[in-house]
Amino acid sequence: RWVGAGRVAAHGAQIQHSDLEMLNGCQLGIRHEAKTGRYVAEMLPESRCCFQYQGQERQVILGFAVDASHLLTYDRGVDPISGAALWGAIAGPYRFQKIQDFASECPP
Repeated sequence: RWVGAGRVAAHGAQIQHSDLEMLNGCQLGIRHEAKTGRYVAEMLPESRCCFQYQGQERQVILGFAVDASHLLTYDRGVDPISGAALWGAIAGPYRFQKIQDFASECPP
């Protein structure tokens, strides 16, 4: 239903709080690395992030690292039984480099 909402602002603007689903057990620990200035998020050891998709249980493993000019995302889907990677950052993180600053578009 929301495919493409990140590219089309009008679609994203239609998303309501009731459209979101809380994934119980899905918890990230976030830490700041003072030496590098990066923020790093990793799933807590006791976390298990699962949801139903097309009648099957799916599991995601989440994580990211971000600094002033880069974003690395480690999100990937895994089989909840075997742990085999199904999609996402399987061969390493997705790497994004900032090319434009949109801070002025954010509310204060």
